[in-house]
Amino acid sequence: MRLRLKWKFSLVLVLVLALMFASSRVITSYINQQSQELEQQRSATMEWVLVFSRDMESGEVLRMADLQQRKYPPSYINDEWLRPEDASAVVGSEMSYFVSAGAPVMIHQLRQPRPVTFADRLAEDEYAVTIAVGIEQLHHGLLRVGNHVALVANAGRALSTAQQLMTLSNIEVLAIDQRSNSEPNTGVATTLTLRLSVNDAVTFEHMRRSGFAIWLQKPGQVYPVIEQAQMVHIYELPGQGASQ
Repeated sequence: MRLRLKWKFSLVLVLVLALMFASSRVITSYINQQSQELEQQRSATMEWVLVFSRDMESGEVLRMADLQQRKYPPSYINDEWLRPEDASAVVGSEMSYFVSAGAPVMIHQLRQPRPVTFADRLAEDEYAVTIAVGIEQLHHGLLRVGNHVALVANAGRALSTAQQLMTLSNIEVLAIDQRSNSEPNTGVATTLTLRLSVNDAVTFEHMRRSGFAIWLQKPGQVYPVIEQAQMVHIYELPGQGASQ
């Protein structure tokens, strides 16, 4: 009798445990289903906005790879936040200041980049100096943009000193008239634009007064500074002219 009662108790315990396990599975499944439905409902009401995919430094140019989409509840969204359809309009803009990754993209964070001009070809402490030239200085049209030249002038006439040559070597030709590429000349040019350092530009202004020659240099070769050679003077002794 006692053994039979023990067996019945064990059976009831097994049934209770099985029922508890089944109930737990049902409850867990129900909770998961409800959570998914709530998430779907919440996701359906959320809206896509444009955010930065990485940290952006001030002055960086914005690329498409720097942008991504993220959903936010409508109550979180600011009117200034840009949407995915705005991406193509802002790509190519510059950052006005540092913005961290994940931050929503706003128009005041961006600025239009400064347009690239001819002056951007200059390094710091360089000038582009334009000079009027003749056919001889152009080497009869053989001079090309990108060539390097030496500028040679008579310093005696320019500075009222002893007769000597002033030279500036390894000067790059940036433009011929308005052409800044190496295409062949289509006519007789009238101006050259040269790349000059600050010191060379000041020196050239003295050379410009007396006229100057342009010597064409071999491409890829850096020419040494030409020493200012003292010109030879010929003197006539007094009385020789009369005796002859």
